[in-house]
Parts: sequence; C-alpha cells; structure tokens
Amino acid sequence: MACGASISLALGVRKAMGPMTAGATGARLMVYNSVGSFIGCSTAGFLNAWFMRQTELKKGIDVLDPDTMESYGKSKSTAMQAVVQTATSRFVLAFALFIPSLMLLSIEKMRLMPKNFAMRSSIEMFTILC
Repeated sequence: MACGASISLALGVRKAMGPMTAGATGARLMVYNSVGSFIGCSTAGFLNAWFMRQTELKKGIDVLDPDTMESYGKSKSTAMQAVVQTATSRFVLAFALFIPSLMLLSIEKMRLMPKNFAMRSSIEMFTILC
C-alpha cells in the first residue's frame, strides 16, 4: 500500500510539474526531479512506518520504569507518539535527496560550472556521489 501510494503521488507531482520541467536543463532539471523523488521516498517511508506499526497502535506499547525496566503497563497514546515520531523521521530523512541537486544548482548560479564536457561531467559525478 505504501509503495503504491508513493508511486502514484510521485507520478502525479511529476505530471503536475510537466510545464515547469519542459524547458529546464542541468541542475534546475535535477532539482525538479528531486522534488518528485522526495515526494515518493518520503511518502513511502512515512506510510511504511505507519502501516507496519498498526499492532502497536491498536494494543499499545509497554511503558517502562527507567531504573528497573519494569513495565508500568501498556499505553496507546505512547504508541501513537512513538509511531508518529518514527514516521516523521522517515519523512525528514528523505530531504537528503535535495543535497546533490542544490549543490549543482549553486555551482551553476555562481557561474563556476566549467564549459568543458569532461570537467563538467566530473563535477556532476562528484556531487552526485558525495
């Protein structure tokens, strides 16, 4: 379910951004592509964490005494808080997809991108691989 939702959402975003990406080249096109990838990856991560933790949401999770590690009992509200935090962290971690494209865009905006194909390709590969 998470995979289907994320692919549908990513394709919908890419389709909606079609007019903007039509004339885009270089780093600007990479940024536009990163938006679609971010939407897909972050949605998949969030929904995967959410759906895989439904048992904890329904039954609750153990609340432990920090000193003795003895269980006080189960709590559904603590489970909800834990699942939301985990799912949100999966969403936030997908922001790393923007780093290479924003680095390349910055290099182009500062007019530091060389015209030489070999040098340009080297910089692009180095940026993407980092």
